[in-house]
Formats: sequence, structure tokens, C-alpha cells
Amino acid sequence: MKIKLFLIIMFLLSIQSVNAQCVVFNEVMVNAAGNCDGGCNPNTSEWTELYNTCNYPVNLSCYVLTDGDFTVTFPQGTTIGANGYLIIGSNNSGGAVNINIATCNCAAGNTIGTFTNPNEQIVLVNTAGVIQDAIVWGGGQFPLNITSTSAGGCTPITINEPTSANFTNVPVSADGCTVARTCDGSATWEARCGTAISMGTTNGLATIPSYTVSDTVICLGACINFTDNSSGNPTAWQWTFSGAVTATSTIQNPVFICYSTPGNYTVALQVTNACGTNSLSHINNIHVNPGAAPAVSANGPLNFCTGNSVTLSTSSSGTYQWLLNGNILSGETSSSIIASVSGNYSVQVASGSCSGTSTDMQVTNIPPPLVNAGPDVTSNCFNGVTLSGSGEGTPSWLPSLGLNQTTVFQPTANPIVNTTYYLTADNGVCKSIDSVNVFVNCFTISVPNVFTPNNDGINDKFYLTLSGFYSFKIRIYNRWGENLFQTTDINNSWDGTYMGKKVPEGVYFWQLEVNDINGKSLLTNEQKKGFLELLR
Repeated sequence: MKIKLFLIIMFLLSIQSVNAQCVVFNEVMVNAAGNCDGGCNPNTSEWTELYNTCNYPVNLSCYVLTDGDFTVTFPQGTTIGANGYLIIGSNNSGGAVNINIATCNCAAGNTIGTFTNPNEQIVLVNTAGVIQDAIVWGGGQFPLNITSTSAGGCTPITINEPTSANFTNVPVSADGCTVARTCDGSATWEARCGTAISMGTTNGLATIPSYTVSDTVICLGACINFTDNSSGNPTAWQWTFSGAVTATSTIQNPVFICYSTPGNYTVALQVTNACGTNSLSHINNIHVNPGAAPAVSANGPLNFCTGNSVTLSTSSSGTYQWLLNGNILSGETSSSIIASVSGNYSVQVASGSCSGTSTDMQVTNIPPPLVNAGPDVTSNCFNGVTLSGSGEGTPSWLPSLGLNQTTVFQPTANPIVNTTYYLTADNGVCKSIDSVNVFVNCFTISVPNVFTPNNDGINDKFYLTLSGFYSFKIRIYNRWGENLFQTTDINNSWDGTYMGKKVPEGVYFWQLEVNDINGKSLLTNEQKKGFLELLR
């Protein structure tokens, strides 16, 4: 019982009651003889046909049909089916009617016919008094101010019809003939007589789009076929396949429609015949699962030095299996892999019934280049010496001080102090480094032990004689350890003063630092300190 009640409720909910704009006049039988409003002798058939242009039922309860002489209020529960017809007529309509205005107790009078005047109009009005459709032939009858019938529990409404500008002009029909739309629901009207009269049947349907597809759930890269099942004998087709490699087609039955990206995609079909064009859109109708070749990306260069690696990964979802040179790598079943061995890497990704393998990504582990800076050598007092470097790739030397070239394997070195040179060999991916020592055999030092700052121009200043060094520093102290003078400039000398005043004669103490380019001292312990006698 509950199931039956649920189905009844669902049926009622499926009937649209808010959009009777779907419903229009489709054909009207005209009985104009004598303007006798259904009382003519003999009676000729007279009726009105409504058509629902929508593909769902519409509720017309309490809607009003009027021509200005009378009104018909549609009884409660009046519906018109999807793309269906509703016939309103009198006893002498000449066929089966859905609403008989002589017996429905819903018209203003029960013996009147329909639309018997050669200058006539007919209007369909909703329960709010809003015109849904209106046609006029001949001169019409204007203005109209009508109150509808309250039959069947429907509330009466006042209809204030506007001028003929709001009506569609249709042809004037001969007595006993109809005026009809050339195609159901179309904008074009024509006069029909005899066998052309089609009470309750189609005047010519616009084609209704419909299709079937070979499959709606496919794997990435798969292709499917579409078959047109549209009614109304369409003459033109316009297909739109969102996300497909072939995005559109104008043939009736497209085949080999392929999808190269996973996702959900919409298919739209527009069909046309002589009665018009209709469209159908199935949103997210095609489901494309991953499975074709997944993309693989790297977080760094694919060529790298021995001892390094690169991480390969895929953003495709599913289950994973990595391969090296086509062979399964045991345990490598995540979305990424750390590749340190040379070879061609690929990944298989499976999702549901779909699977695919990526193209190979070549990884190359490159050994470092050979390099040899050569044996240590000695340069005899700035005469220079050729280094015996060798190796692979492009060479470069550091530091550059004392070298005639830095981008050859065997430059000439002429440092002023003992120097360690570093040779780098670069093959474009890896670098190797070796070093060589160049010893300079020309360091000299002379420190005087007495000077006479008496301004006679002879031995007035205390200075050192040095060669073959990189840096030096000297400090001079008195016997109480007070620092009287210091300098790091070999050209700077002491004149025997302190704070602008002459110091007395006597013995003073000095400390000396002399280093090569690498910061290594060139002095013996005995050379690092000594005594100086100042005489005036």
C-alpha cells in the first residue's frame, strides 16, 4: 500500500503546474454558417485543439478558454500530456473530445458551439488571468471584458483582454474548415479543409532528439559510436562531444568518437526537420576512466652524476607498478620512484578495468670525468713552471692568481708565494677536482738591528726588506710591552716616534708575521721576533 501511494505521489509531482506556457493553440474548427453558435441546422463540427510543446505533462486545472461570447473553465484535474493534445468541443464536434462544453458544466451556457463568427478570436488564460496564447482571424471582437465560470470548484477570474496587437493573426477559414499550425507548436498557420483536418493528431512534429551510444563508461583512449534515434525524420544533425578528440559532427550516426583525458563529459544533439529544431543534452553522460599512457614527471635532470638520483612520479590515480627496461621492479608500487640506475623507466597504472603504461623515461647515471692536476712542482724565484694537468671534459683552474690561462689542462704557473692550485674537469653533468702544489723558491728577508732617526738622511727609519711573500705584519714594543708601532704595508716604516714624540734611545722589541697566499707562515721561529737598537 505504501509503495502504491508513493507511486501516486511521484506521478502527481511529475505533472508540471507552473509552466502552462508550454500549451498553445494547434488547430481550430470554424463553423461560421449563420453565426448560429452551435444551433445551426444542419450542425457542422466545431472544436479547438491544444498542444503541449514540452516533454512533460502540464496541469491546466481552472485555466480558461474564451472567444468573447462565452468562456470555458477547465475542470479540476485537467492535464495535457507531454507533446500531447487536448480537444475541447461540443456535441457536434465530429469526433472524440476531451472536454465537452455541452456536458462538462464548465461553460457559460450548455448549448453553445465554438468559434462560429467569421471575425473571431480565442484566448487561453491561466488562473491568474495572464494570457498564455491568443489568436485572431477576420476582424476579431475587441475589447473583451469577461468573468470566467466558477464550475468545478475553480475560482472565477476577470479577464481584461488587450487589443489585437497581443494576438497572432491566422488565416480566415471557410465554413466547416480549420485553421492550424503547419507544424505542431510552430509559429506558422494555414487554412485546412477536408482530409487535411487532423483532430487530435499531429500536424507535423518537430523532430524529437534521441540517441543511443555503444558505451558510456570507457577507458582513456577508447572510442565509442553514437546512433541517432530521433523521431520526426530529421534532415540535419549537430552533435557536440565535450572533451572528445572529435568535438563536433554533423553526420547522423558518428563513429570512433575518442577521449584522451579522464573525466565526465556531456553529449549534446541538435536535430532539425521542416517543423523546426530541437536539442538534447546529456550532462556528464560519458565517463572516461584513467588507463591510457599516464604522464610521468621528474623533479630534476634525467642525466646526473654517479651517487645522485632523480625522483620520477605520476599524477594519475589508481594502482602502480614501476618497470626498468620493461622489467618489473619489485616493491616499487607507489606513485613515485627514486631512480639512481641508468635505464628506461615506465609505470603501469590500473584504475578499475582500465590500465595503461607510460612512455619510457630514460635516466642516465654518468660517471665523473677523470682529472689529474699533476705532481707538485717548484718555481725558482718567479721564473714560472708548466703544470702537468690532464683529464676529460672542460678544465678550469682556481685560484687564477699567477696563472697565464685557467681553461687549459697545462697552464704556466708563476706565483709569488707557495700556492695550491685546484683543477676541475667538467663533462657537462659531473665535475671532478684534483690539486697541485707550486712551491716558490725565492723568499728573502732582511731585518736591520739598529737605526738612527736623527734626521741626517742616513738610516733615519726602520724598515724591512722582503720578497716572495703574500702578506706581512710587524709590531714594535718598548721594554714595558707598550705597542709603539705596527703596519701591514711593506712600504711603511717606523721613524722612531710614538704619538708624535720622539722615543728615547734604547733597545726595542719587534714581532713579525709573513705568510704565503694560503696563509702559511714563511718564517722560522727565530725570524718571528727580535731586538732593535735606536740611536740618535
